Amino acid sequence: MYKSLKKDSSRSSRAPLHNPLTRDMTVKAGATAGGHHSTAAARQKPATRHERRLTLCARDLAAHIAAGEGIEDIETFFASDLESWLRMNTAQASRYAGSFIDSYIDAHTGNASLGHTVRLYVHIFAGWGVIVPADIRGKLQLLESSERLHRKDRLREQHEAQIKALGGKWEAMVHYMSTTDPGTFRDDLRAGSEAGDAGGVAKSTLKEMVILANKGDDELRTAMVRTRAFVSLLRATGMRPGSAVLLERENFSCTVDGGVLVRRTECKTGSGARVERYVCIVPGADQRLDPLLHIAEHLHGMRCDDRFIFASGFELRKHDNKSIVSFELMVQRRYTAILNAVAMAVGLPNGLGVKQLHAFRIMCTNALFRKGAFAGEVDTHIGRGTSSLDNDIASPMRRALNARTPYLLAGRATRGTPAHPLWALHTQRGCAVDANDWFDDAMSVVRAAGIVCDSNSEVVRDCVDDGKVVASKRKREAQSEGARARKLARRI
Repeated sequence: MYKSLKKDSSRSSRAPLHNPLTRDMTVKAGATAGGHHSTAAARQKPATRHERRLTLCARDLAAHIAAGEGIEDIETFFASDLESWLRMNTAQASRYAGSFIDSYIDAHTGNASLGHTVRLYVHIFAGWGVIVPADIRGKLQLLESSERLHRKDRLREQHEAQIKALGGKWEAMVHYMSTTDPGTFRDDLRAGSEAGDAGGVAKSTLKEMVILANKGDDELRTAMVRTRAFVSLLRATGMRPGSAVLLERENFSCTVDGGVLVRRTECKTGSGARVERYVCIVPGADQRLDPLLHIAEHLHGMRCDDRFIFASGFELRKHDNKSIVSFELMVQRRYTAILNAVAMAVGLPNGLGVKQLHAFRIMCTNALFRKGAFAGEVDTHIGRGTSSLDNDIASPMRRALNARTPYLLAGRATRGTPAHPLWALHTQRGCAVDANDWFDDAMSVVRAAGIVCDSNSEVVRDCVDDGKVVASKRKREAQSEGARARKLARRI
């Protein structure tokens, strides 16, 4: 037997229905509209929110018919007489449905979800055996096409505004994660969790902010270092956040040019699922924004038993596709919460905006285009290439090693353009075979040069005279070598 429906607060004048046939046909309409409810199961379970929505839509048609036919008791007509009336007056019911849809479109032209709501009405009416006239369906098609165009324009404007705002605050975000103490960051997390709801931040992100705000100083400091390395990697390589989450230490290898080759797995390449791609990161001209230094600091402070270098504290229990996707989303939610709080703290009231972490992939492509890279070079760099050369295993690696895009992102016009002077000291130590040794050497060099404050701090100092410090150190080493050579010559 049909159980009574609770009244909707927004439609208090609508009484609950008790007609079992009405419920059966409403469920049938829901299946037509894309639902998967069975009639037998529906009779045993209480009404769901979706079923209540379908019932209210069907009642709107009954109210429209009752107004046209002069029926005063709408509730009785809907609960008892509507089905029989529709069967006996098929053509008239179709005209009523058409006039209802037409008037609804005119009355709600400004609604962003108008097309979705009208389609829902049309499917529900079809479940009751009422076919909307062809001219109204044509009007609905025009509405959907124009609505789709308007929606794309709105999204494009939102995305462009988001990328422009993030690009202008990129250095400020890196500086915040490099210099902010855990206490201030905790206060910003709490402030972001309170103000984020008004700014359009997802509720899951707000909950993650609250969780992070309750952590200790060491955990927050480590989280900022890890987040800075993660987001610097995204902006330098253009890889998808899910691919970066699954990176391990073995995915990094050294290059003869003093850089690092990153092997990652891309899931949306157009040529198949989970295809391997390669990209290089080379030493940059600005040590404050250098992703290699950020990654080196993160690896220097992380535990050796962590499998995924950007998923510390999370564990992948199963290796099926569903578990991997859930794991990626769970880790990305943590980074999204931290970066939203950072973005709000540096002057972006809406946080990361619409695209969230994917915005840094777009920032990478925009930076490459601004610096003169060709479309094919950009596609290869971010792992979007789908040419026949991608079938050759060696081809992506060879193209990554010979590409000029890493140098453009590093602030170096060509391979011959020198990087920051500290990397000259790193080169003098020799090319490490293992990537872990390479990053350890990088940390030793930057600490010796005075760019990193002390052994307990992962803060990169904004040092204007870094070049002078390194040059002076190299000069003293050269003088010492010359003195030893002259002393040895005298003995001979």
